[in-house]
Amino acid sequence: MEQGEYTLTGKVNDPETWKLSPEHPFTALQSEITTAESEIKKQLITKNLDKLVGIRMLNSFKQIFSDEELMDLLSEISNEFEESWEVDEVKTYLSLNTLARAKIGELAPNFTLESKAGSDFSLSNQKGKYVLLDFSFTGCAGCVKALPELIELQAELSNQVEFVTIWNDRTRRTWLEIQKEHKSRMNWTSLWDRNSFATKLFEIEIFPSFVLINPEGEVQSIWNGYSKGKLRRKLGRELEG
Repeated sequence: MEQGEYTLTGKVNDPETWKLSPEHPFTALQSEITTAESEIKKQLITKNLDKLVGIRMLNSFKQIFSDEELMDLLSEISNEFEESWEVDEVKTYLSLNTLARAKIGELAPNFTLESKAGSDFSLSNQKGKYVLLDFSFTGCAGCVKALPELIELQAELSNQVEFVTIWNDRTRRTWLEIQKEHKSRMNWTSLWDRNSFATKLFEIEIFPSFVLINPEGEVQSIWNGYSKGKLRRKLGRELEG
């Protein structure tokens, strides 16, 4: 917030009534962009890419720009915001626009993500054995319930199936530091899907979700949710078939 004197009014226990006076200039600009017609909205965003609020609005309203317009705007963004989460979100959106989504019976779309071990993991390099993708996020209750069964199955099937957990977490700290005791029990590949690239590529909307890739690199099965024994039964049927 810019330096200066501000007054906060409203009911103490009702944040919806809170009002800051005078209105912060970024708040005013955000409101102006949000309520503007599409063409005016695009002009306002383009003129304010030197401000964080402009970068955030670009991400929020990226769908109103063509891919070519977005690429041009990204080239104009200063180094100050180049590594921001919002800019990465726009880049992910552009990448996904050029790629086919995962379909059962077809080759799995490739992705490359950072692993907990510090190296990059590419799905396309894993052909030759089954790969089970476990889509999760920190704080997912169903994912925690599935862990004991995953641990058992990984111990039994490690020669046949490569287990990979993909964490759909907003920050690296959340991925690495939150629920460490829970995550330390997983002795298989752990990946960070920072901007949900892989999650969106496989159109995952429910957690946990599982994707089984066959040794030829094709999507064999996709299913979601967890109840005791479901994962073992489902995986057993898929491997037998």
